[in-house]
Amino acid sequence: MKLRLMFIGMLCVLARVEVKAQWNIDKVKNMFGSSKEVSSKVSANLEYLASPELAERFPGSMAEEKAATYISEQFKALNFKPYLGQYLQRFTIDKKNNLSQDAHLHIFDHPLAIGAAVVIPPFSGIGKLNTQAVPGMTEPDNLWFIKFSEVGDQLNSRFGTGLDKMYQRAKQAIEQGASAVMFLNDVNAENDFTNSFQEGYQTLSKPVFILNHEAYKKHIVQEGKGKHWIPVSFDIAKTRRTMEGHNVIAYWQNQSDQTIVIGTHFDKQPGSLANDAGVAALLEVASRIQADRLRKYNYLLVAFSGTADERKGAETLLTHMGLNDKKVNCMINLGDVGASLSSNQLFISGVASSATWPKVLGTLERNFNLQQLPYGKFGEDNHCSFYEKNIPVLNVFTKRAATDKKNHVTTIDLVAQAVADLLLALDNAAKLPFSPTSELPDLRKIKLEASIGLAPDIAYAGEGVLIGEVFANSAAAFSNLQTGDVIIKMGDYDIRDLNDYVRELKKYKTGDKVMMKILRVEQKKEMFITFK
Repeated sequence: MKLRLMFIGMLCVLARVEVKAQWNIDKVKNMFGSSKEVSSKVSANLEYLASPELAERFPGSMAEEKAATYISEQFKALNFKPYLGQYLQRFTIDKKNNLSQDAHLHIFDHPLAIGAAVVIPPFSGIGKLNTQAVPGMTEPDNLWFIKFSEVGDQLNSRFGTGLDKMYQRAKQAIEQGASAVMFLNDVNAENDFTNSFQEGYQTLSKPVFILNHEAYKKHIVQEGKGKHWIPVSFDIAKTRRTMEGHNVIAYWQNQSDQTIVIGTHFDKQPGSLANDAGVAALLEVASRIQADRLRKYNYLLVAFSGTADERKGAETLLTHMGLNDKKVNCMINLGDVGASLSSNQLFISGVASSATWPKVLGTLERNFNLQQLPYGKFGEDNHCSFYEKNIPVLNVFTKRAATDKKNHVTTIDLVAQAVADLLLALDNAAKLPFSPTSELPDLRKIKLEASIGLAPDIAYAGEGVLIGEVFANSAAAFSNLQTGDVIIKMGDYDIRDLNDYVRELKKYKTGDKVMMKILRVEQKKEMFITFK
């Protein structure tokens, strides 16, 4: 009888072990799901967010609020709790430099679309005028035409100082008697500007316009051919108005005194793609937090708006929720994570903002060709606001080729799983200590006496400076520098990073020559550069 009872007991133990093992398998399945299930969720979210009615979701627009409502519904379906009873956190953006609805400009009596054919830079003054102007003529009390090619190469390079140059040239023209200034993009459409209305410049006393390339060819070159003058009329007025933006905030509450914030921006930024990939990845991370049920930290998931307006959404979140380095363990930011994974490269910045980050990146290092950038403030995304509060940050992103406009579901899946794995590692780590990091120089604010004509790839994580773009007709182009070259020496000085490169550039003036050593396809080459 005793033997029989012992045998039955052993069967029960084995049964419990089998059930527990199956439960663990099911838990793993629930956490990561099948790739087909995950892909279908990602695809559905991408499809909705990419719909035409949501394409222009700037803060304050109906499209932005509609997208915010959709994201909140997805959080609710995953059993994440709302912030103070609602998922939407409203905030106000004060737009001080906004065009009035009656602003207009005509050339040859043709109305030009403001924000498309013609752009009003943020330093433009206000005024009205009906005049006849001649390209190349600088008459006092009249409109002056100034070509891009007269100001500098690649004025709209995101690494350049083109807008600063245009501001100085317009200011000079107005001081010399111009009643208005129109910059003509005679270079190519790649130099066209968008109407971003970002603050930061002192307003000039007269109106300033930027005529984009197609409008220049149509109205100045073709229609103005053989004409003695070009008739231009405009009425530019500005107004101050406020708009309401929306963050989407969702909690996974574990009654912890420490919180991990995971965020992405969902609003559209001027001149860039809407961040559909980051939002889709954030929702996938939410589903894995819900399935895995980690207990050590609270999780605060945020879709930010107001990103291009001095990160108004992130600043509002930090202030109104009283978030600081005592309450927040770290912030993980999802940038654009929808690019094709070229060479399996995944980029992360902010690694040096905590000594703990390198210890918890094992899964990412094993599954990606991980490019680690130390900088806590990289770009202008919302993690920078957290870094400024002494909170460790990690900014995750992929790099797109110029032709890659598609969001890739596989990449988003892989990034979401990588972040989920990172959360598992953080669950076993102590609170992250904060460390300030070295910062990238802001190339847009650096005043150089001479130009070399290239744009460095600031996401490059290796030794030296990687050339991301070589401008046409520049000193770099004439010296046969190429995109993909890595600058390792200028003159007698080694170039280890972007700070070294900028330090050396400041030494040179127009006409100076310098020997530059580069690495091209693992071969060292030397060449002389004459600064322009």
